[in-house]
Amino acid sequence: MKHKNSNYVDLGIGIFVFFLTIYIYIITSSYPEPNINPVAASTFPRLLSTLMCIVSLVLIYRALKGKDSVQIVIRNYKKVLSIIGLLIIYTLALMYIGFTLSTMVLMFIILYLFEMRKYRYSILIPIIAAFVIQYIFQKFLNVPLPTGIFTII
Repeated sequence: MKHKNSNYVDLGIGIFVFFLTIYIYIITSSYPEPNINPVAASTFPRLLSTLMCIVSLVLIYRALKGKDSVQIVIRNYKKVLSIIGLLIIYTLALMYIGFTLSTMVLMFIILYLFEMRKYRYSILIPIIAAFVIQYIFQKFLNVPLPTGIFTII
């Protein structure tokens, strides 16, 4: 059953996200343009803000038409709160132990929380993903990631 007030909430969130995406797009215009690489530091944030803008316009449209929004039911609050806590610890750990190691540990723990019990994959996926992401950011996008006290690459 749809409550009338949820249309107002959807409309408010849609308008907020719409203006936030415009702000992000404007801010990224001040990022430096690349000399050789066709992909700039602003490419990814602009892509995400464009997609978010489209989604916000759909949300605004649906709210104005009175259509039902998707209801999210959380069945396991402990997992949700655990992941939120892990993400907070992760952001703090980035400064001290760097991107690569903290990302590997975070991904391993999240895979464990989601009951990925094939330990070969639980170990390989975080290692490969962390190094691939770091390689893309450093070599392709020319964006340095935190190294912390360890410098692996």
